[in-house]
Amino acid sequence: NSNSALQKRVQTRFVSPPYRMPGIINRNTATRVKWMIRYHSTLLSGRTSVKPSPTTTADHVEAYVSELILHFMSVIQNNYEKLRVENHAGALHDMRVATRRVRETITLFEPLFLAARINKSLSNVKKLTKVLGLPREIDVNLKLIRELQPSGGLVARAASEHLNAILEEEQSRIRKRMLRRLEKTGLKSLRDELTQLAHSATTTPFKPHLLFEEHQAAIRENFLKLIPRILQDRATPVLNFELSPSSLEDDHAVHQLRIATKKLRYAFEITRPLVSIPCEELARECRVLQDVIGAQHDTCMLIER
Repeated sequence: NSNSALQKRVQTRFVSPPYRMPGIINRNTATRVKWMIRYHSTLLSGRTSVKPSPTTTADHVEAYVSELILHFMSVIQNNYEKLRVENHAGALHDMRVATRRVRETITLFEPLFLAARINKSLSNVKKLTKVLGLPREIDVNLKLIRELQPSGGLVARAASEHLNAILEEEQSRIRKRMLRRLEKTGLKSLRDELTQLAHSATTTPFKPHLLFEEHQAAIRENFLKLIPRILQDRATPVLNFELSPSSLEDDHAVHQLRIATKKLRYAFEITRPLVSIPCEELARECRVLQDVIGAQHDTCMLIER
């Protein structure tokens, strides 16, 4: 289980023979992500330095998680206000990302919240993510069409302009429908719901059961110790992805790798203050892989449309 032996196995499995698939995924990038995660995670057969941060306390965790939920809700609200007054692709993207981060935070720190509020909050945030999904997809399609420089003379340019006009019309129609749905459902109820969920991490119920304090104390004592295990579970789908020509040509499999990488990146970013591993560096490596796969996925979705 020495580092040299592990490195040799990784080299054998992921690096040799050298392989690149231009335009889809860079094997060296994927290998670097895998190696970074393997080196810094708990997958080194117990020989790890992944520990809770020595400055972290249970009370700090609860306050941190509560503030995180409120922060992401504030991001959602602020970007919604931008969307109401202008066609702002960046605001739509940031709003959708914030909904994903809220969901990941609730999932990661589920034991700290009031159980009765978790499922409803997750369900409503997921619905909001879905409402924002198609408008975001149209924005990405339009960006790709506008960046396209067709070769083939006047016919190719005319076709490109025609596609751009069709997508702009569809974008306008879908955005109006999205805003109607958001105005109908309203974000006030979601904001109130997430505020109550956030406060449940730091407050005591009005009528706690007799063993409530002991139960909470046990959770506080053990939760920080569970974070490395949670990160390991998030890393497993990424580490188990088999790099081969057939898997890299499977659009669905590569898309699932992107989703797993995105969730792992969010987990690193969210737990960064709570553990003594280089989460920022690991999240950056995940972002590299996510962006490469995302570009390929966006192209596939445009072709399908």
